[in-house]
Amino acid sequence: MKRRHSLRCAAAGMLVLASGAAADVAFDNFGPGDTFSGNGWIVYGPNAGANWWTHAFQFTATASGGITNLVVPLQWLQNDNDFSLDLRADNNGTPGAVLGSFAHFIGNNGTFTPPVQIAADGTVQVVSGTTYWLVGRGYGTSQGTWHQNSISQTGLRAYSFDDGATWTTGSVNIAAFRVEVAGGPAPCYPNCDGSTAPPILNVLDFNCFLNSFSAGASYANCDNSTAPPMLNVLDFNCFLNSFSAGCP
Repeated sequence: MKRRHSLRCAAAGMLVLASGAAADVAFDNFGPGDTFSGNGWIVYGPNAGANWWTHAFQFTATASGGITNLVVPLQWLQNDNDFSLDLRADNNGTPGAVLGSFAHFIGNNGTFTPPVQIAADGTVQVVSGTTYWLVGRGYGTSQGTWHQNSISQTGLRAYSFDDGATWTTGSVNIAAFRVEVAGGPAPCYPNCDGSTAPPILNVLDFNCFLNSFSAGASYANCDNSTAPPMLNVLDFNCFLNSFSAGCP
């Protein structure tokens, strides 16, 4: 089965700027001028001599499209400078399936202005109104700080000591980040696996939807219901109708 929305892009210890193409902002909680707090959440690799801190922050996309740029105030502290960011689906209020991974070596040695920018090729899609998690991970002996936003915006934070096998969640002043997406039409909803080769819609999209439904991912809430249980037989009917209508 095809893996949905997978991506790996290397940043090799330097800032990588997005292309000049027009973009929409799917999420942004920086203050004016991309300001952020002096406080932050620690991100440690497994060999850092402390707990293996992996941090995740929940957000809801306000625009649809492929991710072209991430702006994150992740500051290298010491030892290895080896970090990555993952986009994950929402699984009933905790980070779910990995939808894409972005960059290694994204910490910024020495001076820390501006925030790190990580270019992406638009392969990983977000859908407006859908909830996701952005996850910061460390490798080796890496130690870093993911700075909080400066506008006192609270939300759900999840942390893990076992690289995301288990999570603990709570409402806090969340970290700062911006998710930029390519402008243009929203992705076709029933194309769950993000395929581009014809036929765009096929049995793999049914399998992808079933997996999302089983994982409790927000993507599977096709009818955008809010009353519990949010995932039910009506979402299957909705997906079937969307599939039958096809992609433009």
